[in-house]
Amino acid sequence: MGVDPRHGSGYYPRMDLPHVRLAQFMEWKGWRQPQLAEAIGRSQATASGILAGKKLPDRLTANAIERVTEDWPGGVIRSEDWDAIELARRTGTA
Repeated sequence: MGVDPRHGSGYYPRMDLPHVRLAQFMEWKGWRQPQLAEAIGRSQATASGILAGKKLPDRLTANAIERVTEDWPGGVIRSEDWDAIELARRTGTA
């Protein structure tokens, strides 16, 4: 987390956003980006973009994330969890 210039020095990402939850899952699992990338069948650059919240996963990738997080006590990150972000971006409310 860190400073987002759009929100000032007190900005921290919402903990319920799927990319934030994905980072929490990785911490629980003890994974780094290469392990996530391998598990979801994507490049490390794609995994990095998703984790940074700069890239939304396509449907196949979102389904893969859902599969790998099924056993997480923090709760599965469902494929549909990314849809609200996509909608907000399209409507300009993100």
